[in-house]
Amino acid sequence: MKRLTSKTFNSSKGVHAHITEIKDLTAQLKTLKIDISEPFLVHFILNSLPAEYEPFKISYNTQKEEWSITELLTMCVQKEERMKHDKLEVAHLATRPKGMGKKYHGKRYMYLYLLNEKAEALDTFKSFKAEVEKQKDKKIKIVRSDRSGEYYGRYTENGQMSGPFAKFLESEDIVS
Repeated sequence: MKRLTSKTFNSSKGVHAHITEIKDLTAQLKTLKIDISEPFLVHFILNSLPAEYEPFKISYNTQKEEWSITELLTMCVQKEERMKHDKLEVAHLATRPKGMGKKYHGKRYMYLYLLNEKAEALDTFKSFKAEVEKQKDKKIKIVRSDRSGEYYGRYTENGQMSGPFAKFLESEDIVS
């Protein structure tokens, strides 16, 4: 049980090996008459994944259907492959408050890590957008984020209510 609960993701082995090791540990526990339900195990595995899988976890949690371990394994391997592919084609862009470093511009996608105060986030993004579009003579098409409520709006009973940041992206035809 201790080996299972202390299991951490090792990126050098990959997500397939990680999930397989967890499955093997639960099989060993089953021989000791400690049965772990599949839905619990799916959530346990999701929670053991690193921060790069946060959007994937959110996506799973918003779906109505539950996945089996096999489906989770398949989806995680696909996600890992997409992330590897993205690393080859995506340059990370970090913007900081004035005087805090350089800005890097990628070719296909642009990542924006807003390290500014929440109130400055939209203004920072607008100035960043203008600068990139002027330098690259191309429009920003996609913004990836953790879809944090302070930038996109809070969830209510009727779904997510668009905040100022989300409304700006929509008005500029930028996919979030």
